[in-house]
Amino acid sequence: TLTLSGTVFDDANGLTDNTVNGTGTNAGGTLFAVLTDPVANTVIGSVAVAANGTYSFANLNGGSYQVRLSTTAGTVGATPPAASLPTGWTNTAEGTAAAGDGTVNGITNVTITNVNLTGVNFGIEQLPAPTSSTLASQGNPGGTVGVAVPPASFTGTDPDGTVAQIIYTAFPTNVNSLTIGGTTYTSATFPAGGVTAVTGTAVSIDPVDGAVTAVIPFRAVDNAGFSSTATGSVSVPFTTLTLSGTVFDDANGLTDNTVNGTGTNAGGTLFAVLTDPVANTVIGSTAVAANGTYSFAGLNGGSYQVRLSTTAGTTGATPPAASLPTGWVNTAEGTATAGDGTVNGITAVTLTTANVTGVNFGIEQLPTPTSTTVVARANPGGTNSLVVPPASLTGTDPDGTVAQIRYTAFPSNLTSITIGTTLYTSATFPNGGVTVSSTTPVHVDPIDGVVTAVIPFRVIDNAGFESLTTATATVPFTCTVPLCPPVTGRKIQTR
Repeated sequence: TLTLSGTVFDDANGLTDNTVNGTGTNAGGTLFAVLTDPVANTVIGSVAVAANGTYSFANLNGGSYQVRLSTTAGTVGATPPAASLPTGWTNTAEGTAAAGDGTVNGITNVTITNVNLTGVNFGIEQLPAPTSSTLASQGNPGGTVGVAVPPASFTGTDPDGTVAQIIYTAFPTNVNSLTIGGTTYTSATFPAGGVTAVTGTAVSIDPVDGAVTAVIPFRAVDNAGFSSTATGSVSVPFTTLTLSGTVFDDANGLTDNTVNGTGTNAGGTLFAVLTDPVANTVIGSTAVAANGTYSFAGLNGGSYQVRLSTTAGTTGATPPAASLPTGWVNTAEGTATAGDGTVNGITAVTLTTANVTGVNFGIEQLPTPTSTTVVARANPGGTNSLVVPPASLTGTDPDGTVAQIRYTAFPSNLTSITIGTTLYTSATFPNGGVTVSSTTPVHVDPIDGVVTAVIPFRVIDNAGFESLTTATATVPFTCTVPLCPPVTGRKIQTR
């Protein structure tokens, strides 16, 4: 009689080397080699595969046989059990040839003539398993901006080899597009059979706008070329973003190169309006709080503009003009310490994947000049000058101090005016006026006679902003010295 024998190999690399080989195994001790009569379809013998993968049948006559691997032992004379392997294992090849018999099904046909037959081998291997993961939440970039998904997120385990490829089995949820390597897919163009790429291939997604979670399904393929039976997934959660800032009563303006001060809403009549600068439409509008703060939530990444206005914006409509309550003016705005460099009550902001704070606005209250009339005095006559009391050239500032005076035009009924140490006549007075410190002394030389000099001026506060209105200092003069009438009860000295 003759023998038939072989080995079951854990063929971890499959037929990538065109050979049934590897480490002998019995797949955990639950594997049987079943010898059958292929014509009668009955069991001739059944043996447990040894731990080292070997098996053997003795006392055989020459003839045609089949050998199969099964997790069920065969009963002699009965119908053979189905070829099967323990969960997580798959056939790679079987047969007496180096690369197997060409039909991978856990069954091979053999013929014994007049010698023992060895090397009736089987290749099996353990399947990989994908590893599902959830990435850290991040801000939704919005629009058509792609977000890279770390290639290491698409991975798995393989008990007897390595994960060599990834099959992206279906188009992800909550995604506009998926880019694998250099190819971009949409739900309409994604292949029905999925996309296979080597591990480490760059992957990016363009998520649907909003607070969504993109879920990318995949299977792992091992170095033997076998895919996992289970499907894993990489979940990429996206949050919406917030944009916030403060409106400051920036009483000193940018004299310190900083947008700062006390938070304010200018009396409760101020709105922060968020707009789409491309479509020129309102995205959101919120009243500025009494402490100057405002905030917009639920935003995607993208380009925005924020403006201050006394009119609330209507979502989807054209933005209202940037405006402030009467008596207020913009000093600066933006995320930079000193603002964006263009003082207009509007600033541009870009959201990426993180919240943006400190979109600040500086505003301040304008000063107001105070008109006065000084006590009448005798006209000194000739080219003589009299000082104008400094208290008559002043004003008020709600959130600061009056720092400068601008004399806007040459006064009426004067021959000359001396501001500081500079004398001006109607012919030499500058068109734009004269600006000096609020403490600069002023002298006037009135026209002879009974006249009233009127000095027009505006005030400038410590933030460098000028009043909108013009006030006057009125200086009345009586008779010209020495032609004035004598004063009763006093001695008049004559020449």
